[in-house]
Order: sequence, then structure tokens, then C-alpha cells
Amino acid sequence: WRLLPGASTWEVQAPLPEARGHLAAAVLGGALYALGGNHGHDPTPIDVPTVHRFDPASAQWSAVQSLAEARSHTEPGTIRWRDRVLLAGGRNIAGAEPNTGALISWQPIAGRTRYELSLPMALLAPTAVVLGDTLVVGGGAPLGNNPTNTLVWRTPWVGAWLRDPALPRPLGEGSAVALGDQRFVVGDDEMQTFGFDLRTGRWDDLHRWAARPVPGHHHGAESLRGELVLIGGLGSDRIGGLVQIFNPERNEWRLGPTLPVAAGSIASGVIGGRLFVAGGIVGNRTV
Repeated sequence: WRLLPGASTWEVQAPLPEARGHLAAAVLGGALYALGGNHGHDPTPIDVPTVHRFDPASAQWSAVQSLAEARSHTEPGTIRWRDRVLLAGGRNIAGAEPNTGALISWQPIAGRTRYELSLPMALLAPTAVVLGDTLVVGGGAPLGNNPTNTLVWRTPWVGAWLRDPALPRPLGEGSAVALGDQRFVVGDDEMQTFGFDLRTGRWDDLHRWAARPVPGHHHGAESLRGELVLIGGLGSDRIGGLVQIFNPERNEWRLGPTLPVAAGSIASGVIGGRLFVAGGIVGNRTV
């Protein structure tokens, strides 16, 4: 429905394409976005990730890129901030712990979900607002739908370090690259490839991603054409000047052309689609 200024009656508009409740709403770029929500109600609700856009010029709804996962009960914790919508806490009934403490963002132009930070506790329907450079969150239900939380927290939202969830295992001398919606981390003679989902803010299952061919640490690491390129390294006689390449779409590693020198702690960069390396350590000396 629509209510014009000074009018005494509501006007019927195009119906929402997918009926749902406990959905969030935000206006960005002159359009209204309906985010998430749930089908049905107690005792068997189904949370959904659906997002629809309403264009007031055409008075029509259209489906756009969904959230990365289902989310409902974020109505009082929905914030329009710059070019995105922030959703604090809420519920994903399909999750192991339905109430969530994740604050995520959704960008209409890119249609991209990003994990931003974790609230001090999982909360259903907390109230959230950004005041200047400070995020304030409080209230809500820690367990189930009983709103017993009386605490309020605040944290710098701009210009501050925020803690991500801890690595699945301790890891030193690591190398990391972001590819699409994933952050990949390797190092410290650990064979496993750690993957962090930038949309949900959770580390993937420890064996979700293929193990690399040769262990080591002090690698150079770059993103090149959608792949993770590990360059050289230290810690193993086998590592030499190996170049190890990971393709996330195929979830497989392969070896690339070996470096001219068996170096680790190397400087690297990609310029114009070409990989450049310089310096490093060979044996006990720098080059």
C-alpha cells in the first residue's frame, strides 16, 4: 500500500511477489528493498534469504540477488548505511543455533552479502543504530523469542579494528588472498587450505578445500585470474622455488613454473595481469 502526504486513505500497490513476515525493509537509491523474512509462523516458520526491489516509478516489484543465507527478525536492527543495508542479529531457523549474532551487510548495486562483525551475543530482533562513527546495539532475545536482554553495547564502526572468528587451527607465517566471496589462508607447514566465507563470517569445514601439494611457510601470495598463487617459501627442502596454484572453482591445486631461485619471504605483485617478484631469502642469505 501507499499513503500520500495529507491523504486519509491508503492506495493499493502491486503485491509483494513472495508473501512473508518478519522481513526487513530499507530505502536506497529511491527504491524500497524487502529483505529476508519467513514463510508461515509458529510453530513451523521457514526463514528465507529472498530480496525484492520496489520501483515507485513503475510501481512494480522485481526479484534481485538474495542474501547469502536465510535471515528473519532483523526489523529493529536494520540500518541504511552509505551504499548498503546492515542487518544486525536475527534468526536463521535452518542454522545449528537459530538466533544469530552476526551483523551482515547487503549492497544493492553489487547484490553482495558481507559479514561485518559479531555482536556480543546471538540476538533475535535487537535494536541497532549507527550514530556518527559508532554502532549501538541492544535489547532482543538471546534464546528463542523471549526478549530478556537489557544490555546495550557500542563499538567504533569506522576506523577501528574488528575481530573476526578465530582460525580453525593455530597458524603462523601465513599467506592469505581474497577470491570472490572467500578468503583463503595457508602457512606454517600446515597442509590444509583454510577458507573463510566473507558473506557469513564463518570458517568453512576444515576439509572443505583441497590440501596443497607441498607444505611450507613464508610464501609470497597473490590473486591472479581468479586463482591463489603461492610463490616460493621456506621450511622444507621440497619447497625450493615452487609455485603452487589453487583454483577454487575446481577445488584443486597444481604446480606452476618454478622460480629461477629457491627463495622465500619474497616480494610480489600483479601489474597488468602479470606476476612480478623480487628479493627474498635463499638459504641463509637475502637476494
